[in-house]
Amino acid sequence: MWALALLLIALASHAVLIAWLRSVIGKGPLRTTALIAAAMFLIIALYGPRENFGYTSFELAVVALGGGLFVTLLIGERAVAVVRARRRLPVAEPSQEPAPAAAPAATAAETTGRRQTLVRLAGGVSWAVSAGSLGWGAARTRHDFELVEVVVKVPGLPRSLEGYAIAQISDLHVGTFVGEEDLAAGLELVARARPDLLVVTGDLIDFDAGLAPMVAARIAKLAPRDGVVGILGNHEYHSDADAVRAALTAARIDVLVNESRVLRAGDGGGFVLLGLDDYSAVRMGGRGPDLAGTLAAAPKAGPRILLAHQPQQFDQAAGSVALQLSGHTHGFQFGFAAYVGRIARTYVSGRYEKNGSVLWVNRGLGVTGPPSRVGVRPEVTKIVLVAG
Repeated sequence: MWALALLLIALASHAVLIAWLRSVIGKGPLRTTALIAAAMFLIIALYGPRENFGYTSFELAVVALGGGLFVTLLIGERAVAVVRARRRLPVAEPSQEPAPAAAPAATAAETTGRRQTLVRLAGGVSWAVSAGSLGWGAARTRHDFELVEVVVKVPGLPRSLEGYAIAQISDLHVGTFVGEEDLAAGLELVARARPDLLVVTGDLIDFDAGLAPMVAARIAKLAPRDGVVGILGNHEYHSDADAVRAALTAARIDVLVNESRVLRAGDGGGFVLLGLDDYSAVRMGGRGPDLAGTLAAAPKAGPRILLAHQPQQFDQAAGSVALQLSGHTHGFQFGFAAYVGRIARTYVSGRYEKNGSVLWVNRGLGVTGPPSRVGVRPEVTKIVLVAG
């Protein structure tokens, strides 16, 4: 419920902003419609993922514009009221009796003043709460890494692999807002999980492919007994997918692009690990995901675990794999956004099941869009496999 309350506060703050702007520029259906559209754009830009806009500086500029308008209107409204009051101040003769209509006019002015005071107070409180929550999320929550352990039954898993542990990290977004200190804190949880295998489900870097060698080297140091396997995300393609893949390969991280590997074949046949290319690859000159081809080329024996950066791939993969591990969503970073996303029945974070298959959506380690998380902690997942 607190998430819905925060959403209502954010919407109220923009509604108050519309009211102030409307009082300044005047009334009229066209102006009102334009203001509502501007307010909705502000909300989307503030809480929307960066992929919709291109660069974080855009969202920050919009937030700064909203705050600047609030302060400007707060001061400007008072200045305009003072000027208007001075211009309309009646000049009465010394012997002139007060006009009978003065009392009603004064009453109307008092009512208007009280209404403006309430609007101003509501606007101030809503903006303070909204800005405060975003600020807290930027300063604290986005650095509050969590190790989440989940048990998944895998039909056909050899008994010798009972309790096999896979650590999953996703959406590190090292670059603009995520530095080496945050990276180290997140990877510390991986070491604490003590997995048999580490998988990286895309978006290691933000937009700077030059950081890929450093990130790959830090991840490779954690390599458990069965190594590190990764796939590419949309941000790899937004930067330089070939350079990122080369950096990962140089660090001995196995990158799967519509490929498969058999792990622990000596333990009762082991299991098949598959990795898909990202949906965004098609627009960037890459191959794009080929689930049918990857499944057809994979060994037929043994349970299958799929790595796919974007969770919507589960709509096609369900029933063909035992488990799919994805990221991309960041858990929507904001609790109320995640709540709305779940109402819309999209894959937000956590566990989903369909046609006998399990999907786990990792909330990611980094941030995109606004550098904040509210009610959605960054995550490292430890998946423990048990025989189904």
